[in-house]
Amino acid sequence: MSSTCPRRAASATWNATTARLLSSSSRCGLAPLSPPRDPSYAVIHGIADSTPYEIPGAGALLHTRRLAPNERTALPDSPFAYLHLVRGHIRLGEERLAAGDSARITTEPGLEAVATGDASVELLVWEMTGG
Repeated sequence: MSSTCPRRAASATWNATTARLLSSSSRCGLAPLSPPRDPSYAVIHGIADSTPYEIPGAGALLHTRRLAPNERTALPDSPFAYLHLVRGHIRLGEERLAAGDSARITTEPGLEAVATGDASVELLVWEMTGG
């Protein structure tokens, strides 16, 4: 599975002891757990911020978060998650991310995203469950 930012060539990789920026020109996406399966697409309306959406074919849960300026949110405590910042600016640990940035998060329990700046924030977090 590729996990890089489609708008900017930077993504942050997190683990318990390191935080560093990576560069890549790959595309991001979820792969089916059991190939060969064709990808499927759907528009899902009305997902509340606190309700994850299950994507069983990819072994993932999708979390949406909308934050006011200076608001914080806990990220899922899972072995692997992928965050994409849709709008605004956040602080993730010691790193600062802007709209279009993405982060791969591994083994970092208790991690929070904090909205920075004067604008609201919208982010997507894929919690990888592995099926």
